[in-house]
Amino acid sequence: MATYFVVNASITDPDLLVEYGKATRASIQKYGAKVLAATNEAETLEGTPIGPRVVILEFADRGAFDTWYLARVPGRDRYALCRHVRYGACGGRTLAMLTEAGIAACTDRRVEIAGRHLSAKAQRPASSARGVHHLALLSADVERTVEFYQGLLGFPLTDMFENRDYRGSTHFFFDIGNGNALAFFDLPGLDLGPYAEVLGGLHHLAISMVPEQWTAAKARLDAAGIDYAHIDGSSIYFTDPDGARLELISDPLGEMYGNIVL
Repeated sequence: MATYFVVNASITDPDLLVEYGKATRASIQKYGAKVLAATNEAETLEGTPIGPRVVILEFADRGAFDTWYLARVPGRDRYALCRHVRYGACGGRTLAMLTEAGIAACTDRRVEIAGRHLSAKAQRPASSARGVHHLALLSADVERTVEFYQGLLGFPLTDMFENRDYRGSTHFFFDIGNGNALAFFDLPGLDLGPYAEVLGGLHHLAISMVPEQWTAAKARLDAAGIDYAHIDGSSIYFTDPDGARLELISDPLGEMYGNIVL
């Protein structure tokens, strides 16, 4: 079940890119990856690419890729030590892809897991949880975050105080409805680096809005010139000022694209 790692990027610092290449070579070799393509002069046939830099690596399976990319083992040859160098050398998009056989195996595995663990709604016990108290994200600029979430998205700021675990850090909260809060804190003095999608990190946060509020929020995003992807009619996806991915969905809580998920 081979897994492919694909990079499409624009080069911002050619000299740093050379250093990145040297740093990653040892990790690629150690974890058995094959370099199928690596060029700074890719020809675009259709669409709009990020840039001319394209790299394609092949790993034996997803486990081998995860071990390399997610830095599950110690050592100076970990790719995680090189990844931040890439952020300075080029900007773009990275993808992990499976073969058709790999996708079929994932489908079979999903069916197997559901068969063992997923019960019909009438047979499920009540949850031991009362609800989401708050989800905490990081903010690089407190006022910018407040202006975005309260001023643009319409989520009222409800409280703000010093983070108990980090002197000088501000912990602040927004009302996102239904008794749920979205929280942030900054970490002044620390270089947090750019947003990255990693195991244990945030993929995206989906927030339900009634259709009228959803339409109004979409209009405000348009007026502010914020790009978004409009998917399946009821969802728009975009990023906040620090790169966290958000989804505004006009489906009711517990429903998604016609499916009852809760």
